[in-house]
Amino acid sequence: MKKDQLSSTEKFLWNWMQENRETISRLTISQISQKANVSPATVTRTVKKMGYDSLLDFRQAIAGSYHFVNTGFTQDIEQAIVRNEEEVVRTINSLRVTDLEKSLQLIEDANRIFIFCVGFSAFVGIQFQEKLQLHGKNCILQTDPDYILHYAKTVVPGDLVFFYSLSGTTKELIHAAKDVRNKAVKIISVTSNPTSPIAEISSICLPVHESKQRIWNFTTVDISSRISLQVIARILIDAWAIRWNRKEQ
Repeated sequence: MKKDQLSSTEKFLWNWMQENRETISRLTISQISQKANVSPATVTRTVKKMGYDSLLDFRQAIAGSYHFVNTGFTQDIEQAIVRNEEEVVRTINSLRVTDLEKSLQLIEDANRIFIFCVGFSAFVGIQFQEKLQLHGKNCILQTDPDYILHYAKTVVPGDLVFFYSLSGTTKELIHAAKDVRNKAVKIISVTSNPTSPIAEISSICLPVHESKQRIWNFTTVDISSRISLQVIARILIDAWAIRWNRKEQ
């Protein structure tokens, strides 16, 4: 939701919360309402309107925020920075060592690597493919739903398939994932929804965090940030490249 859609009281509270981010994480909802001179219901309503499930969700989002080296940012710029920081930090914190290690080994062992993604996620797939190809991996990227469905039927054991899908609910990708699974081929999904159909079909799911703050209010197109997907792709490719370079020495 945009800030200008808040009531005057909610705007006042949101501004107060942004100015007191360092102490918010240590305050209860009652303490916040007393200090800001608003009702507890206003606190709950405001954080939900700004895209958080609850005050706890908001506090967790800011708990790991770093102090800015540069100061003097306007509140709008600082909010944009924090939103991106939240997605990056919480994505990294959600990673499991065993899943990353298994993913790197699957990349190493794969005869062919297929990368399936649509929409804005395709930009992540393009860079992932190009960097793997630089290190000699045989990679096939498909971003068109019809071609994805076609190539999903051509995989064979020894191949590896990546699905980059923020929602994990794109119907063509779900269909393709089922076809891949039926071929007994390993699947790695990168998604913000670890209970989505694609995640449940996957051999390994690498979860990412998607901020609940909505800055762009478009309902007909998906323009959500893919920075969290990019973080995972970058970690995978950099870690694999480091190991590859070590072997070459």
